[in-house]
Amino acid sequence: CGDVLIKDSTITAPASGYAFDLYFWPGNGYTEGVSVTVGNSTINGPIECTEDNTASSMEGKNHLIIQEGSVVNGNINISNAGSVSISGAEINGNITSNDSEAAVLVENSKVTGEISGSAADNMVVRNSVDGSGAFIDKTSEGKQAAIGGKVIARETVKAMRKDVLAK
Repeated sequence: CGDVLIKDSTITAPASGYAFDLYFWPGNGYTEGVSVTVGNSTINGPIECTEDNTASSMEGKNHLIIQEGSVVNGNINISNAGSVSISGAEINGNITSNDSEAAVLVENSKVTGEISGSAADNMVVRNSVDGSGAFIDKTSEGKQAAIGGKVIARETVKAMRKDVLAK
């Protein structure tokens, strides 16, 4: 469908609505997918990444890129997406992924909510902090994030574990 750039802007969702959604709709002519880049902008409200599931071959899918200087005051819900990349941004809400095939990368960012969902273990989170300022670095062995088929990050270190012997 095309590329959308939201730059130096503020978007506010209506009550009980979304600030915007990335909706892959191959059955209605959107065969190449949707790519939205948010740069130096404020998004007030939730963002949804989903699709209508009418195509057996997912060729396009959605790509969400949230760049440095951007603030999202709402949840990011990923039910179907090709990739989500959040770098140098502030997310004042939850990031929830239920798409085990989505490549999700969160780096050098602040996330005040939870990172969760049935596919949360597939996310790469590095050099980021939570709402209290605590460091978050969540990477499983062999995970990678890609945008449009191009690998933008790959980690091969084992996931951090709690030291149960520490006093």
